[in-house]
Amino acid sequence: QLDAQITGTGKNPLWRGNLLISDGSVHYGNLPNGFDRINGTVVFEGSRGILENVKAESGGGQLQIGGFVAYGEGTGWQFNLTGDASSVRIRYPEGLSTWVNGQLAWNGTIHSSLLEGRVALTRQSVSPKFDLVRALLSHKNERAAAAMPEVIRNMRLGVEVTSAADLRLDTVTTRNLQTDVELRIQGTAEQPVWLGRIGILEGEILFAGKKYAVNHGE
Repeated sequence: QLDAQITGTGKNPLWRGNLLISDGSVHYGNLPNGFDRINGTVVFEGSRGILENVKAESGGGQLQIGGFVAYGEGTGWQFNLTGDASSVRIRYPEGLSTWVNGQLAWNGTIHSSLLEGRVALTRQSVSPKFDLVRALLSHKNERAAAAMPEVIRNMRLGVEVTSAADLRLDTVTTRNLQTDVELRIQGTAEQPVWLGRIGILEGEILFAGKKYAVNHGE
């Protein structure tokens, strides 16, 4: 529901009013997650739209979204957005589900932006056919970057990823695998760079028909 006035010029429009969002949704291409049940208000102040009390669902979890989006004749589209995620399930790669909590901030323009913040892995589950060893050894290029919109492709990354103390994983080739994750994702969305460590505290790994007990590893 839109209730607004437009003044200014065609190149530099000025808005006054608000847009009420009720049960909206946003999905793009083959990305594993979209936004559903979007509710909240966008308040227009000149060339800026401010998100107020905007909430959504993604992967069965909850999102709180804030910040603003603006447009200027010389600068084009600009944005400064924040998001708090709680119990969001991400199904990637195929066969693996990970639940996360996190706080992220995304700011910049269509041509250059930065996504930064912290994400905590709280739970993981796998399908019976998922093979962790094969997934780790696989270097298959899915060429997902080619389908990325420009605003995502040019996004720089600065995200810290950690794990809950009791995070465990059971797959076809692992049993009761307790992991400790401390990573930082840098680079760009098109070419991410992973720095840090993934530690294995204990568990069992099945490889080439043999069972191995793991006491510690990275």
